[in-house]
Amino acid sequence: MTVRSLQTLKSIGGKMPYITQVQRNVVDDKVQSLINSMKSIDGFEDNKAGVLNYITTCLCAGAIGSSPRYSKINEMIGMLECCKLELYRRVAGPYEDIKTSQNGDVYPIELLSR
Repeated sequence: MTVRSLQTLKSIGGKMPYITQVQRNVVDDKVQSLINSMKSIDGFEDNKAGVLNYITTCLCAGAIGSSPRYSKINEMIGMLECCKLELYRRVAGPYEDIKTSQNGDVYPIELLSR
């Protein structure tokens, strides 16, 4: 990974406990290359979700392979759900907390203290 990517990872908690450092070392350069390729696509900024959806779909299809089984499909769906939850927990939640403290809360205190 590039220094910037590593700094970004560290800024959101720093560790990825699901994969060993040895395993990460095998794929980090390839992941960074994919990120660079993705960002170089003409119109990427206007279609990030579409590009990421395509890449994620290709990765999942590759992981499932040519003989789909319920367990493989279920494993990919579970992984995607966990990625979503981890992104919300590690990035979106703290961001929302900062914005709430800057701009005030929408929810009345009575609703939050129940």
